[in-house]
Amino acid sequence: MRKYAFLLWAIAIVSAQVSFTGNTETRIGESSNGFYYNETLINTNLQYGAFTNWIQLEFSDPPELGRRVNGVRKLRLEYENGPGYVETGRSIRNMGPGFGA
Repeated sequence: MRKYAFLLWAIAIVSAQVSFTGNTETRIGESSNGFYYNETLINTNLQYGAFTNWIQLEFSDPPELGRRVNGVRKLRLEYENGPGYVETGRSIRNMGPGFGA
């Protein structure tokens, strides 16, 4: 019984410090020349202490613009602690969205 109580306590402590948020965006449309598109974007954010993870999933058949993607579209992992900051993945924070890197 003590083993289960400790396991429950450990899960409660870890889950109390993790923040998970997300949203979904669906686009469906038809152009004047008969082009149909269906696009679903799922954004998830996971934060634990100084770590932040952002993942965008896309499911499109066909998309509004660009190539067909079914799975991970964008991924970013950040670590920020005081003056120190490390970021990997798709980064538009420092460069702005108009800079292609």
